[in-house]
Amino acid sequence: MCLALPESYSVQILNGSLPEDLFDNLIMVASPVYDVDTMAVKADSPYSTLEELLTYAKEHPGEVTVAGVGSGLNKWMAVDLMQKAGVELKYVPYSDANESRAAVLGGQADVLFSQACESKPYYDSGEMKILAIAAEERASFMEDVPTFTELGYEFVAGIHRGFAVTPGTPDEIVDYLEAKIKETYDNPEFIDYLNNELGFNTVWTGHDEYEALSRECVENFAPLLEVANNY
Repeated sequence: MCLALPESYSVQILNGSLPEDLFDNLIMVASPVYDVDTMAVKADSPYSTLEELLTYAKEHPGEVTVAGVGSGLNKWMAVDLMQKAGVELKYVPYSDANESRAAVLGGQADVLFSQACESKPYYDSGEMKILAIAAEERASFMEDVPTFTELGYEFVAGIHRGFAVTPGTPDEIVDYLEAKIKETYDNPEFIDYLNNELGFNTVWTGHDEYEALSRECVENFAPLLEVANNY
């Protein structure tokens, strides 16, 4: 059994760095986590709300800098948000999450675009303000942070962190593994640890849904291929 990240894999498939038939060579078992994206700014940033930031960005195209990791999923989702919000931000890729966070804390970038697990420690410490979270509903560990949707932007984005096995694995083994993952997911102590210690947004995605979702990701992300690669 291996870790499976369908959204990240889909971007790599579309960019040609992973084979087109990747999902034909995996059986997606289940996912207990949908690690959603957040937009965060330094605590003393002039932007206190998402609307303030986007209003400024509309009046000053390309001036607001957004730090993210690499030119893969982070960049694609940032570009997707720009399209939906009708703004032009300057996306700046960093080699890893530590560098992107340091850039915002050090004042080299205005906004951190990252998964909630990466921004939560700085939210907890008060070093950063989270302007919005790209979840279906507010996260229990960031209850005062609004979703993009409730602010008027239909933007839900992140990474399903789950598990997969190789083709040919008997159905009864897949069912057994799914049941064991669900059993763990139903443990309140496990959920509390994922939410409050790791900053993972917990959403159950079983085998059938996970299989369908993984294949839909490539189709859903395809319209972003040209604009993201040319950005």
